[in-house]
Amino acid sequence: MKIYLFDDMHNADINYLLNYIDKMPKQRAAQAQKYTHIRDKAICVLSFMLLKYGLNEIGLKTDNIEFIYKNNGKPYIKNENVFFNISHKDDVIICGLSDSECGADIEKIKPYKQNLAERICSSEELKLLSQCDNKEEEFARIWTIKESYLKYKGIGIAADLKSVEKNILKENLYIYSQKYDEYLISVCLPVKSEISIHKVSFE
Repeated sequence: MKIYLFDDMHNADINYLLNYIDKMPKQRAAQAQKYTHIRDKAICVLSFMLLKYGLNEIGLKTDNIEFIYKNNGKPYIKNENVFFNISHKDDVIICGLSDSECGADIEKIKPYKQNLAERICSSEELKLLSQCDNKEEEFARIWTIKESYLKYKGIGIAADLKSVEKNILKENLYIYSQKYDEYLISVCLPVKSEISIHKVSFE
């Protein structure tokens, strides 16, 4: 699996991004136009551009890219055997590309909150956190793993988050986590795979 990462928002040409909306597929353009704030529109466009960049890198033509959506709303590329998942936090965007179903999530490492952990973590995860020297980073890892699993399955955050760990074990899924600056990235895949992160500039 290849993860393409963009964190160069301060060098992004906002006017170019806004004008690029008209060049996007109708579904993605409509999604970008739903956002009120310019920054949110720009991130939506950048997410699509990052996907196109990744697809070009692996040799797929993207001039007439089309998307199809499953009943759960998860997007797929029409007539291509490649899977993708996009996530962003603040000004950092990631796009994971894989030859199998995948889920990817990025979150910023924030101050630890026990009440939040108790709402989403299983008893085993809470025990692990209680014994951990860096609760902030470990909680971010747990959170992104849960999110990557939900995105892998194409189900919403309303799912039972405490049971995610057991579901991952039951389904024998592969989880990969890596710290990037002040962020934690996790991906969920059906089998163990080599993971590589490729940082992309606006140029």
